[in-house]
Amino acid sequence: MIAQKFQEFIERTVGTLKRDPRICGIALGGSYITGQMDDYSDLDFIIVVEPDCFDQVLDEKMAMADKLGDLLSAFTGEHVGVPNLLICLYDAPLLHVDFHFRPLDRAGERADEPAILYEKNGALTNIYRRTGITREGLDLQWLEDRFWVWVHYIALKIARGELLEAIDAITFIRARVIGAMLHVKKGSPPRGVRHLERDAPEFMPALVKTVPTHDACSCADALRAEIELYRELRQPYLNRLVTRDKAEKRAVEYLDQVATLLSGGENELRP
Repeated sequence: MIAQKFQEFIERTVGTLKRDPRICGIALGGSYITGQMDDYSDLDFIIVVEPDCFDQVLDEKMAMADKLGDLLSAFTGEHVGVPNLLICLYDAPLLHVDFHFRPLDRAGERADEPAILYEKNGALTNIYRRTGITREGLDLQWLEDRFWVWVHYIALKIARGELLEAIDAITFIRARVIGAMLHVKKGSPPRGVRHLERDAPEFMPALVKTVPTHDACSCADALRAEIELYRELRQPYLNRLVTRDKAEKRAVEYLDQVATLLSGGENELRP
């Protein structure tokens, strides 16, 4: 049973948009279909449009969203590579709502099985039956080719005292590499660190060690914790990877030098 604030918004959205003859289907994804909605959830709508009208609907998407509630702000999803996504914040109640607009001929491209709320003439049911789920993959070789370069870069920033830059880069690795690999290990799409507290609790002590404070030694320790996690998560795939052993050795050696310098054991870094 979902909260009333969500149910009311869903009913209003479906009731309003289905009157538009250009809309041939409305579905919901995300936590709505997994049964894990709570007071902190958002709504992930999929709005399927007649292909001939798609560009026109995209031009009007902001006005369409404005009719569905007290729209505080909205913007499109170019920053996540999805320009047809409209990200909205509504008031009374305060809700985060995403509208992903798709033409009918591309509605089958999906990473999960959304719940159909409205469709004309079985449009979504038919296309979902003909197509399968395509889950986002994780290119482990892509990660291996880059990981040790990133490690050396972060060690440089720590040594120079650019700790905010180092913290940002450590955070990037936690999400883009460690979190993604953990999700794959758990059989879910590689979506950063979302829900890892719930889905991978056994890794929480190790993950917490990857969160640094604004302190050089803390940053070095966090980066080393990420290296340990990466090596552990990489282990099952070693037979299919071209490992960058020399880069790994030199990057880790340099991080060791930085850590020693920070602890007062050396006066300068060796090249």
